[in-house]
Amino acid sequence: MKRITVISIISVIILSAIWYVSADYHIETVVKYQPFYKSFNTIEEAIADAEIVLEVVPNGDREYVVWDQFGYPNANGYTVTNVHVQKIIKDSSSYGDMNLQESIPITEPYYLYDNGIAPGKTMKTYANYTPLKNGGKYIILLKWDPRADLYGISSLHEGKYNLDHTDSEEDEVNSTSPNYLKLKREILNTFQT
Repeated sequence: MKRITVISIISVIILSAIWYVSADYHIETVVKYQPFYKSFNTIEEAIADAEIVLEVVPNGDREYVVWDQFGYPNANGYTVTNVHVQKIIKDSSSYGDMNLQESIPITEPYYLYDNGIAPGKTMKTYANYTPLKNGGKYIILLKWDPRADLYGISSLHEGKYNLDHTDSEEDEVNSTSPNYLKLKREILNTFQT
C-alpha cells in the first residue's frame, strides 16, 4: 500500500512537471500598445522616409531584448531578428556595401518575456505589428534604431509587407486598416515578382 502511494505521488509530480514545462513554451497573453507612429499616404512617401528598403526572408534566429522601466518589470523591449537579403531596393545606410544573400540583424517592434513562476510567455507588440514569419518573403522599410544600434522596422506594421501570402496573421490583423491595405496593394503591384 505504501509503495502504491509513493508511486502515485511521484507520478503526479512528474506529470505536473511535464505539464509546466510544456505550458511554459506557449504564449498565453498578447498585449498591444497603441503608440503614435508615422503613417504614410503612399508607398513612395514611405520609401523616401526609410533609410533601407529590402526584400528579405527571415531565417528564424531571434533574440528578445527586454528591460524594466520606471519600476515596471518587462516594460519595454524589441526583438532582434536575422534576415537574409534577397533584393536591395534602397540603401542610404551606414552599412556600406550590403550583399545579396547576406544575413543581417534587424529590430522588430515586439518582444516576448517569460511570465516567471506562472507558466507561459507574454508577447508585447506595438499597434498592429505582427512578427515576421520564418521563410516568408517580405519587403521591409528600415530606419536606424538607436536602442539597439541596428536598423529596425520603420512605422510599425506599415514597415513590413508579406509578398508571398504566407503570413495570414499579418493580413488578418491589418484587414481593418484601410491605409495599410492601400499601401500593401501598392507594394504588391510594385515589387511582387
